[in-house]
Amino acid sequence: MNDWNTLAQSHGFEDERSMWEALYLELDLSVSLISDRLGVGKTTILNRLKACDILRRPKGGPNHKGVPS
Repeated sequence: MNDWNTLAQSHGFEDERSMWEALYLELDLSVSLISDRLGVGKTTILNRLKACDILRRPKGGPNHKGVPS
């Protein structure tokens, strides 16, 4: 994917960063789910989050066995 801003705009977002903020931070979607929706690999999503200075969430989430419920 060469033009992430165009992709973001085609999905109704202002630009790439606002797309990641909405999908990853606000909607709390997983990298795996985002990669499936956009048709790109998980590593690509991780690289784009990093390029846009979006901090990653800790691994595991609330269903992780090490996290009390």
